[in-house]
Amino acid sequence: MRVTVGAGLALSATLGDLPEHLLRSADVALARSKREARATGYAAPVLFDWHISAEARGRRRLEEELHRAVRDGEFALHYLPTVSLVSGRIEGVEALLRWNHPTRGLVAPGDFLPAAEELELIHDISRWVLRQACGQLRDWTHSGIGPSLCLSVNLSPRQFASLAFVEELARTVSDCGVEPGRLAVEVTEKAVTRDVSRSAGTLVALRSLGVRIHLDDFGTGASSLSAVQRLPLDAIKIDHTLVSRMDRDEQALRSVRTLVGMARELGLGTVAEGVSAAEHRTTLHALGCTHGQGPYFSAPVDRAGIERLLASAQVW
Repeated sequence: MRVTVGAGLALSATLGDLPEHLLRSADVALARSKREARATGYAAPVLFDWHISAEARGRRRLEEELHRAVRDGEFALHYLPTVSLVSGRIEGVEALLRWNHPTRGLVAPGDFLPAAEELELIHDISRWVLRQACGQLRDWTHSGIGPSLCLSVNLSPRQFASLAFVEELARTVSDCGVEPGRLAVEVTEKAVTRDVSRSAGTLVALRSLGVRIHLDDFGTGASSLSAVQRLPLDAIKIDHTLVSRMDRDEQALRSVRTLVGMARELGLGTVAEGVSAAEHRTTLHALGCTHGQGPYFSAPVDRAGIERLLASAQVW
C-alpha cells in the first residue's frame, strides 16, 4: 500500500484576517493538492494565492453549470462514422457527447468531463448517453436506416469500475429493444490495464450480454500482449497520435504495422483513429487495418448530419 499526503496552506496577510477565511483558503489549496496527486501520483503541499482563488471560483461556477446541464438536459450526441477500409462504406457510428452551453456554445467533453468525474456527476451523464444512444439505434432500426449499423459508446473509467454498470447496461438494452450485438462499448487501454484481472471479469460480464467490446486509444499505454490475450475483445482502436504520424515517422508506421499484425493474429478487428488524408487510408488498407475514423471520412456531426451521410451511401 502506498499512501500519499496532501496539504493546503494559507498565510495570514494581516492580524485582522478571520480564522474562517484562512481555513477556507487552506481548504481550496488542499483541493488543488489532491487534484495534482490524482493526476501525477505525487502529493505536495500547495500554498494558497490569488491564482488558486480564481481557479476555485471557476471550478465552483463549472460545478453549478454542470448541475444545471444535467437538470435541464443541455447535453447532445454527435456521431462519428466508422468506415470499412475494404468496402469504403459506413459500417458503424460512434456516439460522442457534446454540451450545448447557453453562452459558450458547443463544448467538447475534454473541457467538462474531468470535472464531472470529480463531482460524481459522471454516472448521471453516462446513464443519459447510454439511454440516448440505444434509443437512437432503435429509431434508426425502425425507420430502416442502417439496418446492420453498429453504434459504439465510450465508457468513463468510473463507469467501467462500477459493479452496477453491467446490470444498468442490460436493463437499458432491454428497455430500448435493441440487439445487443449492434452495440459496442469502448473502454480505454489505461482504464483496463489498471487492474487486468478485474477488468477481464467486467468485460466477460459485458460480453455475456452480447455487446461488442472495443479497446480504445490502443498503442499509447503499456499493455502487454499477454494482457490483451486475456481480455474478451472484438476490436482495438489505434490511437490517432500514431496514425497521424505514419507518413513522416518511421517508428509510428512500424508501431501501427505491429498493432495491426497483433490484432490479426488474435482475431480482432482494427479501427484506426484520426485518418485525415487519402494516403493514410491507402497505407492502413495495405497494412490490413479493417476500419478507420477521422476527418478524411467525416468530422463528428449531429443526428441530421449522420442520417444524411447514411442515406447517401457514400463510398470512400
